[in-house]
Amino acid sequence: MKTGSQPRWKSDAAAFFSLRAHGVRGVPGWDELCYTSGRHPGLWGEKALRDDLVASVVEQLRIGKDAKLLEVGCASGFLAKAIAPSVGEYVGIDVSGPAVAVARRLELSNGKFEVTDGQRIDLPCDSFDAVLCYDVITNFPSVEEFASLLEEMIRVVKPGGRVMVGSIPDEEKKADAARLGEKVIEEYGAFEQPEESLRQRFYRWISRRLKEAEIQIICYTFDKDAVRNLLDGSLATVEIRDIHEKNPYFGTRFNAIWTKTS
Repeated sequence: MKTGSQPRWKSDAAAFFSLRAHGVRGVPGWDELCYTSGRHPGLWGEKALRDDLVASVVEQLRIGKDAKLLEVGCASGFLAKAIAPSVGEYVGIDVSGPAVAVARRLELSNGKFEVTDGQRIDLPCDSFDAVLCYDVITNFPSVEEFASLLEEMIRVVKPGGRVMVGSIPDEEKKADAARLGEKVIEEYGAFEQPEESLRQRFYRWISRRLKEAEIQIICYTFDKDAVRNLLDGSLATVEIRDIHEKNPYFGTRFNAIWTKTS
């Protein structure tokens, strides 16, 4: 991936998840999936929290066992492993080839994973019952940068289908989120990075030599009204919802769900 072909923040994000994926061997467990997706394993390793997230996604997307679901930004498959059993068919796409390689090792009976360039979703129009994009917009420095991807997600969902952009940090609740983050550290401890493997250290060195990325990402916050006005109302209607209640950041993040007009 070359910085000349896409903005620096995109190559940074792809390199971050690729670096973590390079540290996983064999079939990933929940701890590895938490690590590769940037989640605290002490927190997200809890089944009750994951189940609450899945229930929220299923309810807000209005999907069931017969649904065909696309996840945009699937990384190494944390959400895929959790939510695929709730749908008929799952497809995950991500810009990171190493992350997708890890996700494929999950060998989901109803799922598949593909690498995408992040600019366009190379899938037919009106081909999914719902689209999920969770904890992804946080990597985008502005809603304007995200708009073209949202349009692509609306394109591939069926008329009447729903697109969820989930777990969006609320700009107005930034201070509250910081306090909640401190509480998470108090309860679960600071996230300890595992020692990097030789493969990871080599990947980091190559990335720096190519000046592609510093392999770090920023969690951006967003104004609710800016998100609400992202898309022309003639293409889809939008609803702002809370994230799932058991999430420790409940009240400081929100979901945006677009319903495609017929």
